[in-house]
Amino acid sequence: MTAQQRDMIDQVLRSAPFDLGGDVAVQRPLLEQMLTAQPLPADVRVTPGDLGGIPVVFTDIAGAEPGGTIFHIHGGGFALGSARSSAGLASSLARKTGMRAVSVDYRLAPEHPYPAALQDVTTAYRALLEQAGAGIVVVSCVSYCCNV
Repeated sequence: MTAQQRDMIDQVLRSAPFDLGGDVAVQRPLLEQMLTAQPLPADVRVTPGDLGGIPVVFTDIAGAEPGGTIFHIHGGGFALGSARSSAGLASSLARKTGMRAVSVDYRLAPEHPYPAALQDVTTAYRALLEQAGAGIVVVSCVSYCCNV
């Protein structure tokens, strides 16, 4: 990530009407709007699917032959966000690594309390492991954002 990109993200986050302590019914659409404000590049292909009965979004770069799979766990503390709204980050990771990305649309709290999201992530991962075998990299929003 360039310094310019980092500054832009910092500015967006500081000026966004987003309050992590706020009501999820209010915060969910705000986060969704913030994460999807920029259109995806024309060569990004986003396809809904499922793994082990859990909804996922597959993100591919057109014309690229993926050399593995990124298993992406979107951010939001298991209460906010979605696989679709994380397609921008997932496509960037896919492009930079030459891999395909799959984001899990796990159930969100408080409607689905812990451990529902964790169960969904585990089920989807196990199904992906059966399909893809080796070549899976697990990335969560927290681990990615903290290591930029």
